[in-house]
Amino acid sequence: MRRAHANKLLLLAVSSLLATGCPPAGKGKASPTPPPARPTQPSSPAAKTTPSPQLPAPSSTPASSPTVSPSPDLAAPGALSGRWSERRVSISLQLETPTLYQGTLTLRKRSFPVSVRWQEKAWRGALVQGEAKGFFTVARQGEALILVSDGRTYRLTPQAARPTDPWAGSYHGPRGAKLILQRSAAETYSGSLLLDTVRYVLSGRESNSELIGSLRDPLTGKELTWGATRVDPSALLFTLRLEQQDAAGRASYHAQRFDAD
Repeated sequence: MRRAHANKLLLLAVSSLLATGCPPAGKGKASPTPPPARPTQPSSPAAKTTPSPQLPAPSSTPASSPTVSPSPDLAAPGALSGRWSERRVSISLQLETPTLYQGTLTLRKRSFPVSVRWQEKAWRGALVQGEAKGFFTVARQGEALILVSDGRTYRLTPQAARPTDPWAGSYHGPRGAKLILQRSAAETYSGSLLLDTVRYVLSGRESNSELIGSLRDPLTGKELTWGATRVDPSALLFTLRLEQQDAAGRASYHAQRFDAD
């Protein structure tokens, strides 16, 4: 009787636990239900970027790596100044401060303004094309300039400056006078002279550090001789031999200074 009564009580206890939703003994707690996954936001399209200016393949690769001066103070002032070029790339640089050059980089006949600064123990340059930028380094190696960009190395050689013509140019004098000279052949010049509202066509040649020549007077049709000498780097003294003579029978001259425009 007692065992039957105990079994009846155990059955009632198990039924009560199941009714309240509690887990049976020995089974542990039920695993929680994972939260629903959040919807994945569509990724925004990548912003369009303007490609950086690309240098063409170098004509030749230097045999050795460039040597960079350890400090700008140890480099000769303006060591990068001048025009440097190879077959398809050229760069012109001018020293602005001890640590800054400004200039122009030309790629396939297109020119871009560039600046070159001493940063992190190297001369580092940048060019800008709209929103895009290109970067490079430059260094002297003997008589050449080594330019490195995007893993490509260019050996640029110095380009000699064009010799300045000592006479050719445009000059102005007092009272609206104007003198124009241009080289027409070796040691030969042509041009015009505006003097007292009269325009003369002239020609001449270089002789012993001066110009000598002739011009035709449009009023009389006669030939007059003239000469020009350099009085300073930016001015000429133009002398015209006139037809009139002084009281002693000596030739009369008209001399006038012309300054370069």
